Amino acid sequence: MDKKLIQQLTEYGQNLSAGGVNEIAIANVIALVITELQQKPVPEAYMGYALYDSDSTLYEQGKVILSKKARNKHEELIKKIAVPKDGYIETYLVNETSDDVWFDQFRILSTGPLIVQETHFDPWGVELSGLGYQYGGIKVNPYLYNGKEANGHLGVNIYDFGARMYDPAIGRWFVVDPLADQMRRHSPYNYAFDNPIRFIDPDGMAPIDYYNESGKRLGTDGNNDGRLVVVVDKKEARQISATDKAEGTTSLSQVNSGVELPNFSVRSEMGKAVSRSLQPTNASMSGEAGFIADTKGGAHEEGGIFGKNSDGTYVVNHAEPGSAVTLDDNKAMVNVFSGDNGTIVDVEGTFHTHPAINSAPGANSIGGASRGFGQSPSPDDFNAASTNSGSGAVIGNNYVLGTGPASSGGQRVSIYNGVKVLATFPLSKFINIK
Repeated sequence: MDKKLIQQLTEYGQNLSAGGVNEIAIANVIALVITELQQKPVPEAYMGYALYDSDSTLYEQGKVILSKKARNKHEELIKKIAVPKDGYIETYLVNETSDDVWFDQFRILSTGPLIVQETHFDPWGVELSGLGYQYGGIKVNPYLYNGKEANGHLGVNIYDFGARMYDPAIGRWFVVDPLADQMRRHSPYNYAFDNPIRFIDPDGMAPIDYYNESGKRLGTDGNNDGRLVVVVDKKEARQISATDKAEGTTSLSQVNSGVELPNFSVRSEMGKAVSRSLQPTNASMSGEAGFIADTKGGAHEEGGIFGKNSDGTYVVNHAEPGSAVTLDDNKAMVNVFSGDNGTIVDVEGTFHTHPAINSAPGANSIGGASRGFGQSPSPDDFNAASTNSGSGAVIGNNYVLGTGPASSGGQRVSIYNGVKVLATFPLSKFINIK
């Protein structure tokens, strides 16, 4: 209490002693004390907390500060926290002033969510009876092992994985793997390569695989989602291969140089464009003014666009063929959007072939070199990719399918954006790997 307040209270006390009880004077004393308390700043005191994950990494912190409600009475400092992950909490009570602040009845109460069902399995998905729990009056959740629906209507406990039905009692599928021809060293009925501790199998089909730019398989991430990723960085490629040999898996989040390929259905359609580019064309195939037919094949470009339709299914719109060219022409062209029928919601990528025509030096020539069209993206290809990306017409990568001889850089796929080539891959594997 400051000196001015003490002096005023002393004067009031002397007046009360001299004149007896004075109600007005008493009211003035009370008002003076209340005013002083209201003007006095609240002490810098608070209850704080910090949340750490299981690796002792701080991911959230906060505090509840003492307010004016605490003057001359008790104030409850309460903080409700939803803890999203395993770990621990650190709490503390702090007073950063010289004023007295008393904390008492400090408690941490933990209230977990209501558990309505708990089911335990062995690695193959067989339920471990006696360890589970089912809350009364709640409908049983049928989506159990790996989140798949259990089907016991026929008296047999099987799971519906989408592509196939699975029997956990024998650890086998009821039918052959749809992609069995890609994994001939494994039984077409095996589940998760007979290693459910290492692998999961979300749909009963082949797992994601990593490849280097030569087309060599490096390893897997253990998730059977049918995705293929080309790893460009050689150091990362060696690490993935070493992990695979040690029977480990590599998460996609650990791969910085990965370039994902389109799904098999899209790549198969690109393969059809490659085949058409090697076949003759005629005037009825194009509405282009001045269209020149390719009478022998291999002298024109094919292409198109791909993306998802309104149902979320990938579709490919093939373009009309480009005009035929000769080795004396500066460039070949195809309008990849000429076959757009409006079914694609967002165009995720474009693709086009480069002509296969090529000529070698004559038998009697001295020196000289083979002539042919470039099999990598041209400056015009990069410019088009940059324009389409900038306008939002295309939201993903672009693909040049080199159909020329391997000796001239052909038989490879170049994956590129508006700036550079991101990765290359053998053409035949690009089309055929599932």
